[in-house]
Amino acid sequence: MFEKIKENFDDYNLKARVYPSLIALAPFFLLAYILIKNQAGLNIIASLASSSLITMLLLFFISDIVRNLGKFLESKVFGNELYFPTTEILLHINTYLTAEKRLKIYDKIRSDFQFSLATEVEEKNNENLARQKIKEAVGLVRQKVTNGRLLLQFNIRYGFWRNLIGASLFSCAFCIVDLVIFLLFYTSFASSFIALILFLFYLSIFLFRKLLLKFFGFQYAEQLFLEYLTK
Repeated sequence: MFEKIKENFDDYNLKARVYPSLIALAPFFLLAYILIKNQAGLNIIASLASSSLITMLLLFFISDIVRNLGKFLESKVFGNELYFPTTEILLHINTYLTAEKRLKIYDKIRSDFQFSLATEVEEKNNENLARQKIKEAVGLVRQKVTNGRLLLQFNIRYGFWRNLIGASLFSCAFCIVDLVIFLLFYTSFASSFIALILFLFYLSIFLFRKLLLKFFGFQYAEQLFLEYLTK
């Protein structure tokens, strides 16, 4: 079945959307395993899973929901694209890049696209306009670099964590449902312990969402401009 999944998703969608969706559904899989461990139940699951059409439709649907949740939380962390790492990294007030490297990027953008970014003085006078210009320039840079040599891997890594963060609260809620069912109806210590570990895992991801998004976001941004300078 996994080979069928790989055939129907490209590398980005498989690793950045399907994988986080499957990880986010771990509490559901745990509950399903406990509730229908009898042979008949397993046969039903096997029959459904063997249907590539049903599997693909479910994965497309769930991964799209997870992606939208991730984009929503991303917008809450960064405000909007004016505050994305790809914008922040090119601001004069940001010291993530050296002034020399930033100047090279500015010069190349001006040369490639006849598009001038704000000077340091202009940025101080109107930071919002400076951010807007950088946002527009980043769109042009992405089109030129496309997936790049290593950029796709950085994009996949960022997308994976963004989408997993997006589903983390719902996964936490499902873990609580698991715990209630296991403790009240099944008195299963092992299952309850697994559900608790999963709950702490998802909760940690949600609590550290800003650090995770900024860490992987700045990695992607740095790689984007590194590869852009070699184009």
